[in-house]
Amino acid sequence: MTDEGVWVVVDEGANSCCHGDGWRRNAEDKIYKKGFRFDAVHHKPTQFRGIGNRSTKGLWTVPLGFKLRDSDDLFQGSCQSHELADSDFPLLLSQSVQAHMGFIKDMAAGTIMLGDTGEFLEVVRQASTGLFMIRIDNLNLNTFGHDLDDHEMANKLILPDEVIEEPVSYTHLRAHETVL
Repeated sequence: MTDEGVWVVVDEGANSCCHGDGWRRNAEDKIYKKGFRFDAVHHKPTQFRGIGNRSTKGLWTVPLGFKLRDSDDLFQGSCQSHELADSDFPLLLSQSVQAHMGFIKDMAAGTIMLGDTGEFLEVVRQASTGLFMIRIDNLNLNTFGHDLDDHEMANKLILPDEVIEEPVSYTHLRAHETVL
């Protein structure tokens, strides 16, 4: 929370992305300066059952910008995440988002590679849990979605955990994820 960057947990047990409302407010302050914002998809509660039973207070679209470890290239897109009230835990990146991005993890080496490019993400370990964390605030409004047609952009987006009936277009994405 005190770092200049916005970090998320690469969570092996998360079936859906989720985050605390305190983390979102902190992250929004940081990415707003870069011309991006989080957008509420809805404010309907969703009940989660598992180790604990919690109800969320809504679903948010979260902009994601990953800087590749060995270059200055950025991989940008978005995901959707369920928000829990009165919590400050970071976004837990779901298994489905990780799979869509083609994460290949080497737990011993502490690395995450993007399977389709062979490039590595910047990875740190959370101090108390040892879980992998990756930074998501490497966003650039000038290059977000440029040089991609609508079909390519829809394929580069990190899909939400919920089913989308139609591909998301760059025009739709820009209108909902950037501050104009």
